[in-house]
Amino acid sequence: MRKRTGVPVGIIENSVGGSPLESWIDVATLEESMPEILVNWRTNDYLQPWVQQRVGENVPAQGHHRHPYEPSYLYSAAIRPLEDFNVAGVIWYQGESNAHNTMVFENLFPLFVKSWREAFGDDDMAVHTVQLSSIDRSSWPVFRDAQRRLAAEMEGVTLTVCSDLGDSLDVHPIYKRQVGERLALQAVRTAADAPLFGAAPAVHRSGRSVVLTFADGVQLTTSDGKQPSTFELAAIDGLFERAHAVIDGNRIILTCDEVAYPLVVRYGWQPFTRANVIEATDSLPLSTFKIMIEDDMQIEKGLEYGVSAVFAARSGDTLIMAGGCNFPTSTPLAPDARKRYYQGIYEADTASLDWRRVASMPEPMAYGATVAVPGGLIMIGGCNDAGSSKSVLSFVDGELKSLPELPVTFDNGVATAVGDRLYIAGGNQNGEPSCDMWMLDMSRLDKGWKKMKRMPGHARLQPVMTQSGGKVYLWGGFAPRNGKHEPTVDCDGLMYDVASDKWSRISAPEVNGEELFLGGGCAATLPDGRIVAAGGVNKDVFLDALRNQAPDYLMHPVEWYKFNGRVMVYDVSTSAWEVVAELPEAARAGASICADGDNTVYLIGGEIKPRVRTLRVVSVIVY
Repeated sequence: MRKRTGVPVGIIENSVGGSPLESWIDVATLEESMPEILVNWRTNDYLQPWVQQRVGENVPAQGHHRHPYEPSYLYSAAIRPLEDFNVAGVIWYQGESNAHNTMVFENLFPLFVKSWREAFGDDDMAVHTVQLSSIDRSSWPVFRDAQRRLAAEMEGVTLTVCSDLGDSLDVHPIYKRQVGERLALQAVRTAADAPLFGAAPAVHRSGRSVVLTFADGVQLTTSDGKQPSTFELAAIDGLFERAHAVIDGNRIILTCDEVAYPLVVRYGWQPFTRANVIEATDSLPLSTFKIMIEDDMQIEKGLEYGVSAVFAARSGDTLIMAGGCNFPTSTPLAPDARKRYYQGIYEADTASLDWRRVASMPEPMAYGATVAVPGGLIMIGGCNDAGSSKSVLSFVDGELKSLPELPVTFDNGVATAVGDRLYIAGGNQNGEPSCDMWMLDMSRLDKGWKKMKRMPGHARLQPVMTQSGGKVYLWGGFAPRNGKHEPTVDCDGLMYDVASDKWSRISAPEVNGEELFLGGGCAATLPDGRIVAAGGVNKDVFLDALRNQAPDYLMHPVEWYKFNGRVMVYDVSTSAWEVVAELPEAARAGASICADGDNTVYLIGGEIKPRVRTLRVVSVIVY
């Protein structure tokens, strides 16, 4: 750097191996913006388990002993004493001890930059970050991409890419001189307002191809002389396929026969990656990335982040999906993340799962109830930012029609059909958890909706419901705290006999002698009359949250929430449940289920943990 700039360079090296980012942020900033990370820090899920393990090995839990990994400790001990120095910039290579929870890191990193810039009295102080290299750890592709996006979004923050210098088995790769040389080059180029190659390109679609465009003058090649590798494309279903890549000057052109309408491109999306695209001048590698392709509004922007609580049905070889909601941001757990509702109606062939927009509902809507009918579906109620709805819409053979509206607003309830009669039950009705049931005779629409016999017991939000043999079956559901009433979670079921207009209780599904909660799950009827159910939240975790949601409730890893990953079948003739599959991909809440004509069921969308959605479609054949 001195040779290139003529300016003497001094370095203060202040490193603590294995330290997490939260240790390097001043306590006032944490108290203001993320106070929950300071509470029970030795056991809460904001800190990586390895970090907590090391703390436990080093210092006793009792007493007043402190540890460098404690939130804010290293800032106080190692940064505050340096505040009188004039510092031109910071080199920051850290992240291994935060890679377990990328969303927490994405909230912490801006606080870190703010904290240090305030400490050194320079709002524009350069922060040169090093992206994590490569190792066989599953969370690292997502974490590297978060580092890339943060550097792109934050003024004065740069990214030095080192994914080509990693070791598949060692978190301490041996190629350190190259990292230092790239950082020095980054600092020099930044001072000259010419930052390094490495940032993700602009992306656009050209027919069925995807074009990646880099800055003018950039010459691309590969590190091994072979074709560019590790590029992948996906449609809205999120299923990635390998793409063929060709370099054309400062562009890379991607094609993939298996993906008709690409919506997402990713590169180097392996924990230990062999990604090989480099800039020819300095042999600097391209950052690994995952990017949504700008769309022509056929697909609603934001759906790439997954969706939950959609209306959905299957008609022959076509899946139909409408509405739904999500948190369309890379940081859905952030305090300022806001839920978005959608109104598009989409169809996809079951063979390709390429979604195409075919119509729109009058307004965005989610958390309604679906009844599958020949040629389409009926969408009942739901809610959006404006509140709950009374609307009933029919989408059959591509035509959208209004049906008699409900006498009450209705959301988070369930619906099914027995012959020509539609039934809805439970959910919020006129804004209150309800036990009411309503029926609409499709052969006599002029009569409107008729109130039927109420469900016995507690009100039930988000139960599962379907029909078999002229009877309606319902399981699960919850009710929040209401005045003097504590929240309730019901595992058992109810059966409604249409002929007698009577309800009776039926047993809950059980697994290894323990009752299983299907609330937040989904259910459908197979051609032979059996009932298939899947998904749902864990009753104990969910009930604790209903009673008193902990400050860090949203921040746990996916496994902590224990969503139900079992696909189960209920035989109405024997009243017996059977687990027919156990799939991590089925562990969802708010998913929709489709079944029609054969024993294949499809799960569409849903949450894999609170606020985090998926668009992946899972198909299960039930024998």
